Amino acid sequence: MTIRPPRIRLITFSVLFVATLSSCAGTPTISNTVQVKHIGNEVKNPTATNSKLVGGGGKDWARTVICKKDGSCAIFGYGIKSWGESTDYFAAMESPAQQLLWARSYGGTNKDVLSTATTSPNGGYLLIGTSESLFFTAMKVIGPNRPPRPFVLNIDAAGNPLWAETVDSDVQEFLGVRATRDGNYILAGFTFSEESASGKGRGIAITKISPEGEVIWAYRYDIGFTAYGRDIAIDQDGSLTVLGGLKRDKDVKQEILLLKLTKDGDIISAQSYAGETHLIPHCLSLDEGRGFSFAGASKSTEGKTDSIWFRGAADGSLTTSVIYEGPQGSQIFSSNQGFDNDWVLAGRIGDGKKALADGFAMLVTSNGNVKAFLAISGEGNDEVMSVSRLSAGKYRLFGDTENFQAKDMDMFEIDWVPDTATVQSTFSQGTLKVVVSGAEVSRKAMTPTIRHVGASLLEVRTLMINQAMP
Repeated sequence: MTIRPPRIRLITFSVLFVATLSSCAGTPTISNTVQVKHIGNEVKNPTATNSKLVGGGGKDWARTVICKKDGSCAIFGYGIKSWGESTDYFAAMESPAQQLLWARSYGGTNKDVLSTATTSPNGGYLLIGTSESLFFTAMKVIGPNRPPRPFVLNIDAAGNPLWAETVDSDVQEFLGVRATRDGNYILAGFTFSEESASGKGRGIAITKISPEGEVIWAYRYDIGFTAYGRDIAIDQDGSLTVLGGLKRDKDVKQEILLLKLTKDGDIISAQSYAGETHLIPHCLSLDEGRGFSFAGASKSTEGKTDSIWFRGAADGSLTTSVIYEGPQGSQIFSSNQGFDNDWVLAGRIGDGKKALADGFAMLVTSNGNVKAFLAISGEGNDEVMSVSRLSAGKYRLFGDTENFQAKDMDMFEIDWVPDTATVQSTFSQGTLKVVVSGAEVSRKAMTPTIRHVGASLLEVRTLMINQAMP
């Protein structure tokens, strides 16, 4: 593989097990030790510092990083046979000096796969994903609970679980979550398929829960053949903006949907964004000017994906629609408003199957022009899954990699200070042509069954920390 500049060398910041140091790569070894190794002058790119790996002996996947103004950051992902016999949620907290304060894994007897996390009004975090664990019995049952159902976990600022629950009906999966201004939470995802006038398809699931996890209201929103909610943002007045995807008919291309709701879930408006290819939404944010930004990918009929980024006004009209094209294709997984009206977009170049994937981050202007670009590449796969702002001009990148002494697949962190003097982007930039139109939405109430997970049935592992000073 040709390695694109700028290139970063990472060394291990690993949730490793002592036994793995002498075992061959790819052989999962389960333990409860977090080993941290800072890399010092191994970083070859001056704009990327404090690089490290986070992982165990199995496959460990990054999902979300959340940084505070003081520079402390919480990281979230999941590990496959790294800290337990199956797949478990993972969370850790770092001090402003990047010392690991605590690390924990959470799960049951089967697969528990994290999707994302958000801050809680109580100073902790709410984690969402799916679970196949049988949380209603203390027996070590081998057979999983299928299909997977939503699994919601609330932890405090020290990683201690406050409560956990599964959603056992109506909702198939939650993909996005935000804390509301009144101290509750809004979750966005999709329902199980149901028969409708357009055929059998899914609907968007939006649920509001209390700080204790009780359902306040839950609705299914139907638009055409099938639809799903991917991310959610909450405006200053408490209104909700839901990013999703929809197909008006099973034979047409997928469109992106922006659904605006009141704080109580009443429909304000719905607009779709259709192009000549399938449009795949990944992330949504509201900017300080009361507009919106969302990103994802454009997928051709041949299967090639290219990164797309949109900005728009509060009424849903677009001010920017950009496509970033390259020979290997790409996708944007995270977008975050930066400093001085800039935005940071991050994701993956290549698909990791037909061609090796590289991680990337780029700083763009408000109209999408690239000001700075960072590539993370090696002989294996890399991707950046999440970005969070640190101090002025600095960003924390969080992703996963098979490179740089990783044990199978590890999570990684990088602090990036974009250099706008030299731009070495691998993309060619163009305007993506889309048609914006209104969408008819219907709503009906749901009564999802909530199963609270008893403390004795949730396996919480407090991971030991072994970290060297940088």
